[in-house]
Amino acid sequence: MQPSFPFHFIMPIFYGGLLDDPAFFLQIRPTGKSLLFDLGQAQHIAKRVLKSVEALFITHAHMDHFMGVDKFIRSVLVSPKTIQLFGPPGITDKFNNKLNSYDWNLTEKHYCHFIVSEIYDGHLKRFHFSGPEGFKMSYLNEKSLSHKLIYENKFACVSAVLCDHKIPVAVYHIEEKLPFRLSDEKLSRSGYKKGFWINDLKIQFIENKLGEKPLWLDRNSEGATFRVKITDTNELYQQLKANRPKLSVGYISDVAFNNDNRHKINLLMKNITFLISECTYLNENHSRALSTCHLSVRDVNELLKELKPSFFLPIHLSKTYTNKAFQLYEQLEMPMGCRLLYLPERRTPEPLLPNQVLMACKA
Repeated sequence: MQPSFPFHFIMPIFYGGLLDDPAFFLQIRPTGKSLLFDLGQAQHIAKRVLKSVEALFITHAHMDHFMGVDKFIRSVLVSPKTIQLFGPPGITDKFNNKLNSYDWNLTEKHYCHFIVSEIYDGHLKRFHFSGPEGFKMSYLNEKSLSHKLIYENKFACVSAVLCDHKIPVAVYHIEEKLPFRLSDEKLSRSGYKKGFWINDLKIQFIENKLGEKPLWLDRNSEGATFRVKITDTNELYQQLKANRPKLSVGYISDVAFNNDNRHKINLLMKNITFLISECTYLNENHSRALSTCHLSVRDVNELLKELKPSFFLPIHLSKTYTNKAFQLYEQLEMPMGCRLLYLPERRTPEPLLPNQVLMACKA
């Protein structure tokens, strides 16, 4: 059953089970497009789902987070669009190596393009891969980052920090942009009469053009109605907008539980709405989590106390806990007001055995 999230524009969808490799989608409902975070196993994900992706965010290039990119490339290959890919330093060479492992002598003009951005502290390094040219790689530029913001569209924006997993690993924060909404109370106090100008103001807001075009409004003052011209429509909206909390999603996969990582995560995910985090090891294997720079349930409980999300989804439990994943849920300690979400152990299909193939052929 899909939980009742408070989001307006985005819908979180996790395409794996608790023991499966991560594949987290954020569907942008007004456009039907989506953002994808990590892609381990992908054989169970429909091609039309992968084709909806406009940006792919990789935490790091361990196989269980990056292997499914091959199927992703195959699914989006014949589509004349540009897809963005983000990841830690070195992700460009790894993506280039994947592409170079295939022959591209029969490319077409309608093949896709990729823009790959490597995340550094304070800037991105950007590279272009041209499908019509056999995915030839070329350097684009460096782009300065403001407030760790690496990507945005009309409905959401993504920020990132680099954490330690014995290699740099990206941790992602997705914030939903606030919808257009005016406060009836503020509107009443202002004296402005409702009219067609509200729809014009909404169009300016949606098109990100507040302040570019004046509006004419009727205003009541001391029993009389006056026609007024508002030049700064951005100031008008700030004056009248409804106060609503910002809604956000945090995605953490494979990080060491040290003070530097904790500090970065806390700064990035302050007032988080929905937290998705690895819980690789149970408490009895906490020392194993320390030695491999993963999170144990004890570590996750500490993060939950600090971040206090409204929803929490544990992911990426070690496959050594097959058939006893329920112990994870017993060890988790939810802060007050936080709803724990559950995953089945697996969502990926079982592999076929030789006797099953023979039986299928005889049927």
